Amino acid sequence: MKPVLTLLAALLLVPLVALQAADKPAKPNPDQSAGVDPDNGKAPRPEKTVPPRLIPNPNSTEDYARAKRTCSGVPSLAVSRGGRLWAAWFSGTTPGEIIERCPHAYVVVSTSGDGGKTWKEVLAIDPDGAGPLKAYDPHPWIDPDGKLWVFFTLPFPLHKHAWAIKAEDGDQESPAWSSPRPVFEGPLLNRPTGLTNGDWLFPTYARRPQNMKGIGESVSNDGGTTWSPLKVPAIQHTSSRFFIGRLQSGNLLLVKHLRIDEDPLSAGKPKQRRELTAFLSKDYGKTWTGGLVLDERVGCSYPDIQQTPDGTLYMVWDFMRSRDQEILMTTFREDGVLAANDEAAARVKTNRKLVSKGGTP
Repeated sequence: MKPVLTLLAALLLVPLVALQAADKPAKPNPDQSAGVDPDNGKAPRPEKTVPPRLIPNPNSTEDYARAKRTCSGVPSLAVSRGGRLWAAWFSGTTPGEIIERCPHAYVVVSTSGDGGKTWKEVLAIDPDGAGPLKAYDPHPWIDPDGKLWVFFTLPFPLHKHAWAIKAEDGDQESPAWSSPRPVFEGPLLNRPTGLTNGDWLFPTYARRPQNMKGIGESVSNDGGTTWSPLKVPAIQHTSSRFFIGRLQSGNLLLVKHLRIDEDPLSAGKPKQRRELTAFLSKDYGKTWTGGLVLDERVGCSYPDIQQTPDGTLYMVWDFMRSRDQEILMTTFREDGVLAANDEAAARVKTNRKLVSKGGTP
């Protein structure tokens, strides 16, 4: 089973390093901002580390209420052992600016105790209020011991660092949070992976200046100590986060844009994030079946998924970060991915629920 585990770890890690657009830069689209680093090295940095503030019930405040948000996106999802859903994303408040370049961005944490029917924003994380520093790329995660973590990135003091807060009981709507602390250097664009030996694998990333294209693959057979040379592209894809994870059946689930062999950045096609589609692999990623369309629209991106013990797959993603500012969720099952028919797609759409909509009361 060891090669299976390391292949999954490799696919989780390497694409975060490798995704870059190969085409020449085009006129920017606020909701198709592929390959933009939220911290481009120009953000001001204080001389010393200052822990960010934790703001409870942000919608009850003037500065962090949804109505003031001008851009929202980059969500992630976790489900507690008791079934409570946790979603996190980051929002900005600068009119006319895309979320990645918004200088006043902060993390929002929301939770649902009824399977996603209703949501409550319980926390905002912000390093300096109205100042120029930002918190971004958040990831809630339930560790192997059942504790709830929220990881996020801060661009200071000298390098980008992943920070974390922790709650002992993720089944509570408003748990007691630990003080924020840095955990390692480098942004975390996907949640950690718990390995069978008890180690936690953190897939940090660094953007490369080369024009690499598609989803890359690298394999480790020693628990992540060494990796094979990067193969790019292993799968065609635009410069946008995708999801890959192992299901209870042992199969791999991949959610990406368009069909498995289609690349929206190829010649003659516009840069678009559209048609989030689910695929399954029974042979460790060598071949893929299915093709269930989860969101057919232009402007959908950054899927994140967790499977619960009853087999339900919960997915969160964003739609039109600078216009609609929607954070959405839906549910589906593995057999729906295999069927990949109109009926399964209709169920996914029927199950769609709104987690948050920036710019609204």
